[in-house]
Amino acid sequence: MIGNMEIINKRTTGKTSRANIIYMFFCVVFFSLVIALASPSFVHANAVSFYDVSVTITVNGFPNENFDAYLDSEENQIDDFEYQLGYVDGEFLTEVLDGSYYLYIFSESNQIVEEILLEINQNIFETIEFYDFGEGLTEETPVETWGIGSANIGWYVNNPSSSEFHISSGADLAGLAAIVNNGAGVLNYDALGILSSTGNFIDLTTPESFIGDVIFIDNNIFLGDYEWIPIGTLTDIFEGTLKGGGNTINGVYINSPGSTFPQGLFSAIPGDIENVILDKGYINGGENVGALAGGSTGKIYDSRNNGVNIIGDSYIGGITGVLSGEGEILRTYNSSSFYGFGYIGGLTGISGTNTVISDGENYGSIEGENNIIGGISWENQGYIKDSFNEGRVLGNSLLGGIAGINGATGIILNSYNEGDIQGNSYIGGIAGEHQSGGILDNSYNIGRIDGDITSGGIAGTVNSNVRNCFNAGQILLGDPIGNESADYISYCYFLSEEDTSEEQNTKRNAFSFEGGAYRVNAFEQYIIYSQVVTADDTTLLSSALHDWAEAEGGDYISWKEGDDLPEFLAKYSVNFPFVQG
Repeated sequence: MIGNMEIINKRTTGKTSRANIIYMFFCVVFFSLVIALASPSFVHANAVSFYDVSVTITVNGFPNENFDAYLDSEENQIDDFEYQLGYVDGEFLTEVLDGSYYLYIFSESNQIVEEILLEINQNIFETIEFYDFGEGLTEETPVETWGIGSANIGWYVNNPSSSEFHISSGADLAGLAAIVNNGAGVLNYDALGILSSTGNFIDLTTPESFIGDVIFIDNNIFLGDYEWIPIGTLTDIFEGTLKGGGNTINGVYINSPGSTFPQGLFSAIPGDIENVILDKGYINGGENVGALAGGSTGKIYDSRNNGVNIIGDSYIGGITGVLSGEGEILRTYNSSSFYGFGYIGGLTGISGTNTVISDGENYGSIEGENNIIGGISWENQGYIKDSFNEGRVLGNSLLGGIAGINGATGIILNSYNEGDIQGNSYIGGIAGEHQSGGILDNSYNIGRIDGDITSGGIAGTVNSNVRNCFNAGQILLGDPIGNESADYISYCYFLSEEDTSEEQNTKRNAFSFEGGAYRVNAFEQYIIYSQVVTADDTTLLSSALHDWAEAEGGDYISWKEGDDLPEFLAKYSVNFPFVQG
């Protein structure tokens, strides 16, 4: 009995001990949870950490979203990745566990273009730079410049007295730069015509500017193997004519940030450029930067910048940085984007007195940190006609769809803006500031204007005549036509969401339409035309405006029934005669 009792006591004691252990375990767990909740900053040494990964991918200096980006811990992956980075506001983003990962970047054609090992133990901010020079995407940039061992002058030395030359390769075009930039002196070349330090030579007793000569481009040209040196120096310039024949020059690459020397295919050029197409390139300069020329006093016509993106400080243009003298840009357009501090234009940084821009087009986005940016020219002192901008303009002050400033000698005719314009002050659909003495006729804006109360549908500030213009673009703040000197505004229209009073239209010296009535200018007892139109009868509105245009504009302007916008038929300014009421 005693023995059995002892056994029973042992079992009872065992049960009690186990119960105590279980009780103590739950107590420990409970108090641990209490401590954890009371101390949220406490992290166990072996806790898992997540980090943000941000990757910016640029092509020719500008952020580009046309890629797919992934992370995976395994090397040489082609699918089934652990993480995909999403594109948000210029960055590819995700959040990942700490560890080692390979960053995979795929192009639009689903080809892998980069594989980079990343050790992620903190937030990662990575920038991947690619350059597209027209012969495939590459991260590599030229490390040498065109010159000895690469430039070809054989096409010239065989007959230097000729007035016509033909080039057909990047080496040939680099040879043109070598000849012009050499000035007076000796150039050595080998048996193939390639520049060398010894061998055959030609002694240029006077600088070769090719004045009166024509150089023809016979084939598409690729320049991306070497960094480009602009044709022309401060003392030796190209004065001939370059005829591109519609051929494309790919791969212009210039990396000279902060330089005051003009940068472009040419530096400064009094000669002419005809039918030259630039595609896929990158220029990073300082002042006086343009895809075709840093500065021009010659004629540039029937040419295009399809893909040379530009970064610079000031006097930046998609075609030329500065247009001066009697320089002309005719039937030429830009579709590339660029960025700078200020003084930027879609075609030229500035168009001086006596210059002409005709049938110019800009589709590229323009962004500046500071002031004076225009869809065609940042400041126009010359003559801009039959031109338009569809690119976005972003900056601070004095922004215009055609010109940031239309100066005292500036003329803008038969031109329009469709691009959105965003900034702070003095923003206009056509010009940010229209200065005293300038002319602004027969032009319209349908782009969105995002600025303060100094903004205007046609001009931010008006100090000279604005005639025969209309605004149908949205204006967040500001005036439907222009600010300040209302007496200068005549025969202009603007869309209004509601009818405006006869008194207001008299003071504004402009017309409003759309909201129920077609109002007219009654300034100083002069009456043109008046007809009430119902709010839902847009056909009658178009008919009324067409009748007015036909009566007052004759063969110069037409607003046909059913058309939303008028059509300017004249290629010159229209003086609408006053009709005595």
